[in-house]
Amino acid sequence: MTSEHLLEAMGLLDDDLIVQAEQAPARKPVPWQRWLGLCACLALVLLVGRGVVQNWSGINSSNGAGASTSAGGGAPSGDVGSAGTSSGSVSLPDGSVYILLDNRSYLSTEETVPELPDGAEEVGLLSEAAEGASSPSTNGTAYVGCALYAGADGLLYVQSDQGDYEVFALAEPSF
Repeated sequence: MTSEHLLEAMGLLDDDLIVQAEQAPARKPVPWQRWLGLCACLALVLLVGRGVVQNWSGINSSNGAGASTSAGGGAPSGDVGSAGTSSGSVSLPDGSVYILLDNRSYLSTEETVPELPDGAEEVGLLSEAAEGASSPSTNGTAYVGCALYAGADGLLYVQSDQGDYEVFALAEPSF
């Protein structure tokens, strides 16, 4: 087809047909669409509010428990099975490995490092967590008898049989 034939064919088209083809059909409004944004905002507010309330209640219970522990002479309750601390304010996940040191729970971060950070000091050897156990103790049978180190960053490091160090972080904030 030559350009002359093409121009002739274009000239035969009616202008109304061209305008009609260029116009996009109007979308029909969906009745639930305006409520969708409101519901999403409400769900976000409820989710954030729940987290704030849980965080606030955790702070209040740990503050109150810390005050009662210090007023009672710092005697630990020995309730290792329920929470792992003397305050009883932290509920540990099922099957989690923890270390008890100075009436505080440290949870495993599942992270290993090849060497200790600068300023890490040896705390002692881990014993099995039981009623009346010595201070550095753990529920992880694989860690019993391993050396425990406290880093300047507030983390605990357990030396494994392979020579690397497994990292444990504080399970509750210290106030």
